[in-house]
Amino acid sequence: MAKEAIVFPAIKTATVKAEQAFKDAWIDVKPFTMHVQEGTTHLAPIAEHWADITATMTETMDAIFSFKADVKSLDQANATVNGYFG
Repeated sequence: MAKEAIVFPAIKTATVKAEQAFKDAWIDVKPFTMHVQEGTTHLAPIAEHWADITATMTETMDAIFSFKADVKSLDQANATVNGYFG
């Protein structure tokens, strides 16, 4: 997989091979690899109802960023997310 520039493998020793394969394909992977090298990656939050929260917030933020909804729509999104817990 690494040599074919399909994905970045989870095996550290294959990262160099993947980087070279993407470079050979004229794909700059520095925006991704720099965070690994600099230690600035992060794990996604783990929470109950995570899929529901993500769906609610993604829909809300997409609507706001595309000017289809006002930022006040975050109030309803907040109420919806709070509803998942109680």
